Amino acid sequence: MKKITILNQDSGYLMIDLANAFDEAGYEVSLITGRLVQRNTPLNASIRLYRVAEYRKTSIFSQFISAVFAFVQMIYLVWVKAKGTHLLIVTNPLFSPLLPFFVKNSYSLFFYDIHIESPAKFLPFRNKSILSRLWVWLHKKCLHNATSIFTLTEGMKTHLEAFVHNKMVSVVPVWTDSNYLKPVPKEKNAFVLANKLEDKFIVMYSGNLGLGNGLEVLLEAAKKVKNPKVQILIVGEGTGKGSLQKKAKELILPNVRFLEWQPTEMLPFSLAAADIAVATLSSLKEGNSIPSKFFNYLAVGAPILGLAPESSDLANLIAKYDVGRNFSNPQVEELIDFIELMTEDSHRMYYSDQSLKAAKDFTKENAQLLIRNLNCN
Repeated sequence: MKKITILNQDSGYLMIDLANAFDEAGYEVSLITGRLVQRNTPLNASIRLYRVAEYRKTSIFSQFISAVFAFVQMIYLVWVKAKGTHLLIVTNPLFSPLLPFFVKNSYSLFFYDIHIESPAKFLPFRNKSILSRLWVWLHKKCLHNATSIFTLTEGMKTHLEAFVHNKMVSVVPVWTDSNYLKPVPKEKNAFVLANKLEDKFIVMYSGNLGLGNGLEVLLEAAKKVKNPKVQILIVGEGTGKGSLQKKAKELILPNVRFLEWQPTEMLPFSLAAADIAVATLSSLKEGNSIPSKFFNYLAVGAPILGLAPESSDLANLIAKYDVGRNFSNPQVEELIDFIELMTEDSHRMYYSDQSLKAAKDFTKENAQLLIRNLNCN
């Protein structure tokens, strides 16, 4: 029996679906993770689960410390629990592609985020410095010795191919679960009812509130939007939340609300509450990342308001599937015009239908692409 160990510090439905798919394909599967968020599909009982430190997003310092602790714990667990197994290393924590320097297992790399040129905001290596060049060299070495390399989008694949020679990079698109996430009428939506939003037109951002997410322009639009039913709803936590709350307070915005992370059982209702869903990608992450929330928005039939560089994968997907509009250099008036347009049922329903159609291309069957292209030798 083939044995595989999946390593990802922060695991949700994608890792659960992937681990279960390997299990059902006849592999002996182990999962090493910090946080494990189980939704409607639990982790198969036959899968071995080992815990490391959870990823802490409250500050840059806590992110760094929790990443270091998890990395060290992963090395130890591979030594004592995963000898002889093939490793599928997901890029969380960001040091994880370098784990092969400390173990003897064969391994594959799965890039959810690419931090090869710029390690992270908490590792401020100067461009072309000795440390920066060493960081790139170490990654190239690990990429060269990997038996398989995977990533999420064509843009990320192109980025990675600049660092590998004569190796194939396989694209495994993110997926969603349209049985778990689906449209919910507002009059039956527990989240809407609990927050007294029945008569509101909801423009929602739900996710990590990191620095540089570009949501400031959304607050400026909230100041000028004239429709009294429009409610800007920002759900989540992160290092950038405080500055956004401060700006909202300065602008005196009664039509903006901040909510904490919602319980897992509330997620199908909170996402389905969005009349417009906001997805962001900073210029620093262009070609390096894709927000997974975008695919969950599709499943609930939400029109998308994108805030991303014009050539980014996020912008390309919005255009390809015609699920909304992306604003690469957003002006407040442009956002207001789009929001006002979406308050008209005919326009909103068109994009909603497009999102539901697009979601059919992003199912858990995508996990089979990785299994088919995995080389464990």
